[in-house]
Order: sequence, then C-alpha cells, then structure tokens
Amino acid sequence: MAMFMLFCTAHISGKLIGDLLHQSQQTIAGHNCWSLVRNPNQHELETPTHVPVSNFQTGFEGASIDALGTWMTDRCSRMPEGWNPIEDRTFGVLDQRSARDETMLVVRWFTTWPQECIERCDPDPERKIEGWKTLRVKFGEASHAAIQLDEDPSLLFEEMSGVEYYEGDVYRVPYVQKLDQKDIEALPAP
Repeated sequence: MAMFMLFCTAHISGKLIGDLLHQSQQTIAGHNCWSLVRNPNQHELETPTHVPVSNFQTGFEGASIDALGTWMTDRCSRMPEGWNPIEDRTFGVLDQRSARDETMLVVRWFTTWPQECIERCDPDPERKIEGWKTLRVKFGEASHAAIQLDEDPSLLFEEMSGVEYYEGDVYRVPYVQKLDQKDIEALPAP
C-alpha cells in the first residue's frame, strides 16, 4: 500500500486531521495512506497515522511547497536501504484553507518536455521541465488522488486539465465510489 507524508503549513486541529483520515477510507479504492509529519525533527513516522490525533504545533507553518518537497526527498533518501514505505514524489498538505472547506493539496513531482519535443519523440534533457505541481481536492477524494498521481503523474497534464473535472479550483477526482453507509459506519471514528 502506498503511503504519503502529510504536512500542515498552518495550525490545523487534531480533529480536522482525524476527519481527513476518516474520510480517506470512505471510498472503495481509498485507505488511510497518510503519515503525519509534525515537525522537521520528527524521527519516527507513523505509517499510517491513526486517530485520534492530538493537537500539536506544526514545525512547517508557512512552508512553501518547494521547501516541503526538498525536506521530504532528503528525509526519504536517508531512510534505511530496503525500508521506505513512504512515497518520495507525492505528498499532502493541509493549509489555512483546509480548515474552512475540508480540502487539501496533493502534491506530485513532475517531469515533462515542451509539446514540440514530445511530438518529435525528442526528450532533449536541456529542455526538460520539472517541478512540484499541486491539485486541491476534497478530503474524501485525497487518498484516491494521491494514489492516482503516484501511479501516473501524466494525469496532471492530460485528464486533469479538463475543465469538467473542476468545481472552481477544487479538482473532482473521477471514478471515486463511496462505500455503503453500513461500511462507513464500521470504520474507526475520527
């Protein structure tokens, strides 16, 4: 099962994080895939983080996506050989907006080339475009989005670019099926 680091760049209550973890499990393909990183000096990572989550002071307040990505890739590179359940190119971010509308950022490292290079089948290393790309998604679709992006980051440029997949600036993950109510009720409470 894929696991992804989860960062808070603003004060986020333990209850809200619990809501995310709970909602992540309410789809057929979803599961709790989040490992909460509370501060840069944290040694142990829960894989996954379980509810209840106590309130804490984040060590990443105001951090940029680039800073989080750099910290994460550095941390993953220092994990023991053969033990790395954490994906090192995809992560989640709870920010100030998350507390207002129960959305979060799913972030993925991407690599692509200009269209003319793709058309000529010429992946010229000098023209490569790389960086972190974000999608804002609802809590209930976040694990599904992270898993899809981790398996196929080209979705960031193809399927996800269609306007029909957006409600404002929040991406609606296609093909997400909710569990039956009885199965949702059987999940651990947040």
